Amino acid sequence: MKKMFMLPLLLLTSVVMVMLVLTGCVKTPTTVKVGVLTYSLDDAEVGDMIKYLKNVSKDLDVEVIVSDAASDNTAAVTETEKLISNGVDAVIGFIDSREIVDTCSAAKVYYIRAAGIANQAVYDHAENNKYFLGSIGPDVNSMEEAAGYKMTKYFLEHGVKKLLISTGLLFQASQMHTARYKGVVKALEEWGFTHEKGANYNWTTTGSFSHPDPSYQVVAVDAMMLEEYPEIYMMWLTALLSVEFEQVIALTSGYEILSQTLEPLLAYPNPIHNVPGRVKVATFSSFNEVYAYAFTTPALTNHAEYGTTDPLMNYLVGKFTSSIGGALVACINAVNGNGDSFRENGKAFKFYQDYWYAETPEQFVAMYGADTLESPAYTAQTLQSYIYSKDNKVTYQQFQDFVANASYEQILALKK
Repeated sequence: MKKMFMLPLLLLTSVVMVMLVLTGCVKTPTTVKVGVLTYSLDDAEVGDMIKYLKNVSKDLDVEVIVSDAASDNTAAVTETEKLISNGVDAVIGFIDSREIVDTCSAAKVYYIRAAGIANQAVYDHAENNKYFLGSIGPDVNSMEEAAGYKMTKYFLEHGVKKLLISTGLLFQASQMHTARYKGVVKALEEWGFTHEKGANYNWTTTGSFSHPDPSYQVVAVDAMMLEEYPEIYMMWLTALLSVEFEQVIALTSGYEILSQTLEPLLAYPNPIHNVPGRVKVATFSSFNEVYAYAFTTPALTNHAEYGTTDPLMNYLVGKFTSSIGGALVACINAVNGNGDSFRENGKAFKFYQDYWYAETPEQFVAMYGADTLESPAYTAQTLQSYIYSKDNKVTYQQFQDFVANASYEQILALKK
């Protein structure tokens, strides 16, 4: 009789548990699936960050699925839909888009903007949407502009007079690249340059520069991935050939872009560039494998027969690769049902994290060594300590502090 009573009870219990799982009342202990949405793995910063996510996720019971075909907003939405069809619980994106947030929200999938702060239009549209978690990265209104300013001022103070500025996606009104360019312009104007903005100027065109001392020459031109924008590529080549530049300041992905142009073009002597080995590149990226090569390996343009064996790169404003770990933590917390603990007044967060500055190859080597794929600053154990649970009630402020306290010196202390 007892056995006959227990059998229906067990069956009833099983049915109730299944119903609870199906209705979302109980989360079974399964792997969290996180999609990563990006425009290209050719960007060294993005490529290494994704490698890090795949490495660290193994110890956090997270599966990472990558889409690298989000070349424009339409493609980004399509790729987001593909990630959702593959069963992701959350998406980490390197892209600002209201449509991506809406696509994720409709499928009850979380979205976070990583390695940069989402533009204000996204926040105005979705800051109260619980499926938009927020973003982590440098503050556009202070850190991005300050970086462009500091980089430009550094070279002016070190005697550089002929600068070529690659403005990235300024022509597409990228808030990140616009802020950096404003910093460049501010530094040049303080140095005595006049910035002629032209008709209908709205920070989507470069304008031109002049200086009372004719030995100073600055040319700014839009340049992103050159094969995607052939007209801009020709503008770039024209600018490059117009002045014997000493220094290139690239406001995004300098090595990936400029190695396509500088390496072949300046490899051989010609009447315009009679000392091809002297041109160096400063840029924004992260402290990653590609830039470790670019900072430490003699460039094609700098062979010994031209008088120098210096690498092509000489200055980096960058993120450390494992900094994207904060975005992963936010996704795990949200998927586990604890996302509300990291919303202030129900709104998506903006957590600011500043850049590291390497002004010499020696500084780059030291900073890169503090956070490699083999020995990351944020280990799985580090991230685990910010994943909310009944025994680890992480607060909004603790998580914000974790993200913000990430200077080079603070990371060195963390690794001790």
